[in-house]
Amino acid sequence: MKKLIIAEKPSVARDIAEALGVGSRLENDTLVISNCIGHLVTLSYPTDSNTTLPILPDKFSLDLIPGTKDQFKKLSSLIQRNDISTIINACDAGREGELIFRLVYDKVGVKKPIERMWLQSMTPDAIRQAYRDRKEGVIYESLYDAAKSRSEADWLVGINGSRAVKSAVGRVMTPTLAMVVNRYEENKNFKVSTFYEIVADFNVSAGQYTAKLIKDKEPLRFNTLDEATALANELSGHNPWHIEEFKEIKKKLAPTLFDLTSLQQEANRKFGYAAAKTLTITQALYENHKAVTYPRTDANVLPSDYVITAEQALEALEQRYPIARKAIENNWVQINHANKRIFNDAKISDHFAIIPTGHLPSDLDEDEQNIYDLIVKRFIAIFYPPAEYNHTKRLTSFDTYRFSTTGNVLITSGWLEVFDYESDNEDVNDEDKEEKLVPIQDNESAKLINVQPKEGKTTPPPLYNEATLLKAMETAGKTIEDEAYADAIKSKGIGTPATRAGVIEKLKKKGKTEPYMVMSKKSLIPTERGIKLIHFLRDKTPHLISPELTGEWEFKLAQIERKEVNRSDFMKEIHTAVIEIVNAFSVAGKISTQRESIGVCPSCGENDLHDRKYSFMCDCGFKINKEIAGYKLSKKDLSDIVSQGKTEKINAFKSKASKPFTASLVVDKQKNNLVFEF
Repeated sequence: MKKLIIAEKPSVARDIAEALGVGSRLENDTLVISNCIGHLVTLSYPTDSNTTLPILPDKFSLDLIPGTKDQFKKLSSLIQRNDISTIINACDAGREGELIFRLVYDKVGVKKPIERMWLQSMTPDAIRQAYRDRKEGVIYESLYDAAKSRSEADWLVGINGSRAVKSAVGRVMTPTLAMVVNRYEENKNFKVSTFYEIVADFNVSAGQYTAKLIKDKEPLRFNTLDEATALANELSGHNPWHIEEFKEIKKKLAPTLFDLTSLQQEANRKFGYAAAKTLTITQALYENHKAVTYPRTDANVLPSDYVITAEQALEALEQRYPIARKAIENNWVQINHANKRIFNDAKISDHFAIIPTGHLPSDLDEDEQNIYDLIVKRFIAIFYPPAEYNHTKRLTSFDTYRFSTTGNVLITSGWLEVFDYESDNEDVNDEDKEEKLVPIQDNESAKLINVQPKEGKTTPPPLYNEATLLKAMETAGKTIEDEAYADAIKSKGIGTPATRAGVIEKLKKKGKTEPYMVMSKKSLIPTERGIKLIHFLRDKTPHLISPELTGEWEFKLAQIERKEVNRSDFMKEIHTAVIEIVNAFSVAGKISTQRESIGVCPSCGENDLHDRKYSFMCDCGFKINKEIAGYKLSKKDLSDIVSQGKTEKINAFKSKASKPFTASLVVDKQKNNLVFEF
């Protein structure tokens, strides 16, 4: 008997076959290796006549995703082979990978034992270790319960919300769009105001320095120039000024290792890469080049047993990154073995931080090299000691008036050496840069030589770019008052590291209708369509655009994974929430749009069908021509297609040879088109 290993992608299947010595035929005496191509199976969208909202199926049926029929048929045949005794799930080690495999397994309908390979890296050694450490599939049953619950909850909110409001609504996409709209309106409606501060130049024996008038540790601001000028004139005649200094040694730790979101943020800030592009590049570094560990992670630490592996990676990197030598020679990895910022099992769920594997790639293109350099330098720097500064705060006072200034002098460079003091590195910010103050002597006084008002203006909250939106999605818990839900959303955020880039791209996607937001001069701007949707939801169902919804669901999903909440109880709560959403929509009317929608696309089940000159079209590419084979569709025909997925028999069609024939029109989701059914 043989075991069948199912990977998520063809390239991973080939790597597993090579590592386990199975050979290019992907089969030997004990193993057969095959693969999905991402998701092959999805939850079915309703096409029958029962489209009254809310749609709450007792049991979800499964459909093949268009274009996957051949691959599913191949897998189904392998799974059902008599000589296959066990199925090994080698899809991505996480919630979504579990779902990809289980949906295929469920649709095939066999009852063979399942085992699980948990892949963290694609090097041959890591693959062999994952195969040796495989566990019974039942151990991951709660992970599947969480994945299945997430999928069904998204389906229920998406299908009911989208059909009720005639526009795409979703658990992740909608609150993300709401953040963009809210920030845009805050920025647009911001009233700039002018203020005035007072700055002064002082003289001591060693030279001059500049300071700012403060009150309660903050710069003192005036609403009018006259007020500021009057006080400046009053102060100009006073001397001498008393000086106090407060000195301390400040330490700045190296930045933490990358998770996917922080890597996407840094790549966007430094290179202008879209989040989706960074994910694609990093996935290639993982799968094709075997140069980095699994990218779709929300962790920024390593397992406690990874100390030796980290040392080996550093030793390999030294060939191309000589800065690693210092960490090796000083044994800094071992010294940091108890450092919870680096090695911390408690902060790891599915995967650990993105780090180099130690396998040195030889044929990277420019984009791949850029991302690889970011990951390598962040990895080396984490083991370096902190940078140390001599920080000075100088207060110069007369009577009750105090002027403040600060100075920074670098004492020990520490991890800054790894980045060669890069001026454009986000971790080397203004407060860390050297700003020397002229020294003072013991008991020395200062002489005021110039004092004047300085104009300033308030600034609006900046528009989101991809980097800041990713951060907002990741830290949505900061806007949630309920501490329990905030803890869940801080670790999961709005969406997941694997899906956030896709959400942003979907909101920007240009189709036959206007996208929800566009990129303009590196900023994300909501369109009229996006603004209208959020305004409507804000008035009628504000919880649907709030991060609280995601926080609550992620909290419960995490509990399902830990077997603390029953899946059935969670789904009952989702059903209740969907009913409330539909009830709110049913009395609210519909959003006005530039182009009339006739309903939700019966092929994709997500987007609107819009009335165009010769057809009804969806952004997914599905189209219903108004005239087919010489027959003009009636309103009933159109209604049947949208609601049931097919028409009744029509006996008015004509062939190209002008011969009449009778057929029904049926939605073929695999072809994403209408076909004749005779």
